[in-house]
Amino acid sequence: MYTEEPKQLVEYARERLREAILTNQLKASDSFSQVQLAREFGISRTPLREAVRLLEHEGLATVNFNRRVTVSELTPKDLDSLYATRILLESLALHTNITKMDQAFLETSRQRLLDMREFEKVHDVENWSKVHREFHLQLVLGTGARIDQQIQHYFDHSERYRRLYLGDSDRNWNKGMSDHSDLQHACETGDRFNAVRILTKHYESTAFGVLEVIDPNYSPDLMIAAKTMTKGLIFLE
Repeated sequence: MYTEEPKQLVEYARERLREAILTNQLKASDSFSQVQLAREFGISRTPLREAVRLLEHEGLATVNFNRRVTVSELTPKDLDSLYATRILLESLALHTNITKMDQAFLETSRQRLLDMREFEKVHDVENWSKVHREFHLQLVLGTGARIDQQIQHYFDHSERYRRLYLGDSDRNWNKGMSDHSDLQHACETGDRFNAVRILTKHYESTAFGVLEVIDPNYSPDLMIAAKTMTKGLIFLE
């Protein structure tokens, strides 16, 4: 039996469930019993219920009338909204941050890029995902606590779609790696115009790749509008 304090029990259960959902260990539309999960985690149902409530508030799960928990679906509408928001927030943050990137910063970013390449060669999605998160967030965090929090939230929620996009596709793995290399080069040269353009295209490629799987006829109007709005940053140059 897990023996931490009640608040720690809730956080323990929330983190375990959240990680399982975001990495597709618990797949979209999967349904499970709270009783079964409480037993598996070695905790009582009270902290588990609170953990599930937090995940429901986050939009990752829903609780049914029979107290079974269902993992939220992967939908084109959610994908469109998610990636449109990311394009807007991260383009703004990258445009702001790029002039502050010193050599120590860029060397750290470059090393993460090299680590990603090694994991990419063998499609080691678990280790690649950790370094990939560090690579991207390093470039866009630091504009302010409110924006940082939102960027991290939406980045994490993209993990479900990102893993669906990558799968075992050499083409998609290679395309992502090429985008990351181009983004690193734009940052090293201080080219804000190109950095914003590459980041936007990078997210667009992932989103359209996922749409080919879940709904090829869906038109991502929000994402298209977000891409247009980022040109306002480009035109400032």
